[in-house]
Order: sequence, then structure tokens, then C-alpha cells
Amino acid sequence: MDAARARSFFGGFTSQNLSNPGLHLGAECALAMTAHFQSLVVVAFQAYNHPDVESGYALHARWGQRFTASFGLTVDSYLGVGAQYTQYDTTVFEFENSMAFARERNEARVAFSPHIVFRPGYDFERLLSVPLHLYLRPGVALLYPDLNQAFHAFLVAELGLRWTPKL
Repeated sequence: MDAARARSFFGGFTSQNLSNPGLHLGAECALAMTAHFQSLVVVAFQAYNHPDVESGYALHARWGQRFTASFGLTVDSYLGVGAQYTQYDTTVFEFENSMAFARERNEARVAFSPHIVFRPGYDFERLLSVPLHLYLRPGVALLYPDLNQAFHAFLVAELGLRWTPKL
């Protein structure tokens, strides 16, 4: 295994439920490498904001693999688990004397978040010797408990760059 290529860092834009903008940052470490395959562990931070509804901050751990073609095309797949802190800005109806009054309230929850991620990308180092990798990472995640104490399934899309420093 080439120790110089065993670690990399990534970051970019995130979209939770394909509408709420955010960002993600992380690092990955190769457990095993061949010419075209890598087994990876990944740690990532993700944040998003849906104005006047909710904001979420998550820490994810993932295990997966990457296939890199000789011309630079990559395909990654990951299984992961995370913890997410979500702040909800919500309207609650309180009843007084048989009348309902809308009240704004801010609530927060820490939730468990298992997820599956699939990532096509392009590794510029294969053909151009530039240590950057462009990727698009769609995925599906569950969040438990959500504000209503139930599972909340959502889609995640990430667009970013991975940088592999020569150490």
C-alpha cells in the first residue's frame, strides 16, 4: 500500500432532501489498496439549513470501497452510521379556554442516522497527475428520532473535491 495515497481530505456542498443547502468536510483513510480498488474508512462532518424550519449538524463514520478505472472514472459505495443534532423551528398549537393559539417554539434532538452512499466521480491524478478528485455523492439516510419521534428518511446529495496530499 502506498502510504502517500492512503489519506485524503474532501469537502463541498450538501443538499439535504435535495433542497436544503449545506456543506460537508471530511477525511478518508485507505485500509487496503490495489491498482484499481481501495477499501476505505471515512469520517465526515455535515451541516445544512432549511430557513425557519430546521438546521442539522451531523458526524458520520463510513466504511466502503472505491474502484478507479485506468482513465480516472471512479465509483464508490459506502455504508455508514452517524449522529445528528437537529434544531427545529416549529409552530405548536396551545389550547386555552377552548381556543387554539399558534406559538413558535425551538426544539432540538440528537438522532441516530444510518445511511447508504453511492458516489461516481473522476480522479484527475490518473491522467493529469493533479491530486484532485471531483465527485457527486447521492445517498439515502434515516434519522431516528425526528421531531415527531418517528423515522425520517431523506435523500442527500453532495458535490465536492477530494485532495490527496503527498506526505
